[in-house]
Amino acid sequence: MRLPAPEEQKRRQKLWKLMKKMKQFTAAELARRTGYCKARVREYLLGLNKAGYLRVVSSGGKCNKKVYELIKDAPEAPRVKSDGSLVIEGLGREQMWRSMRILRQFSLDDLIAAPSTE
Repeated sequence: MRLPAPEEQKRRQKLWKLMKKMKQFTAAELARRTGYCKARVREYLLGLNKAGYLRVVSSGGKCNKKVYELIKDAPEAPRVKSDGSLVIEGLGREQMWRSMRILRQFSLDDLIAAPSTE
């Protein structure tokens, strides 16, 4: 069962923070340290790898464990699918809320313009 977008992003952010701290890791290590399902962690790592955020530094052994290394940093957890493409569902809403938190006072025109700027 998929979580609602905000809950899924919280999970991604927790995983991302741990990946940035560890630098090299396996799906099993991340799952154990976060309490998340290993299959879901593996799916996220696969997407990050295909999107160029991670690389596989070793694989094999009796359990065929892949060791990943973080090679591309970002301030927030990347929203990627298992094929490496960006998740865009809910992105507009997320950008509007982020703009409201940053601007504090805003008009409708401000909210329309702010998410479209870098």
